[in-house]
Amino acid sequence: MISKVDGESYTLRFIADGYPDAAPSVKPIDPETGSPDVRTAWPECDGFRVPTDLCMPLSAEGYAVHPDWANDPALRWSSTGNALLRVLEELQIQIDNPARYRGRAR
Repeated sequence: MISKVDGESYTLRFIADGYPDAAPSVKPIDPETGSPDVRTAWPECDGFRVPTDLCMPLSAEGYAVHPDWANDPALRWSSTGNALLRVLEELQIQIDNPARYRGRAR
């Protein structure tokens, strides 16, 4: 993913054990090492808790932290349509929004 705000590029790792019925694990990773523990692999952006998890109703990590989301019609995971594309589009919206995105984590 590339941010339209500053042109920074991010590599994401998806682990989709229960896909499409469950949200995938989503983490930014360092493209050289594949590690999600490298702070500079992460964007400073609403919902991204550097370097821990993506706390949004788009990821397995978000649903693990907030199990109540599964019962909220507005937040529960939907497997209809192309769920992976929906996740990618929402993350792109986040990093393209200058009110939510603050650049690469340091």
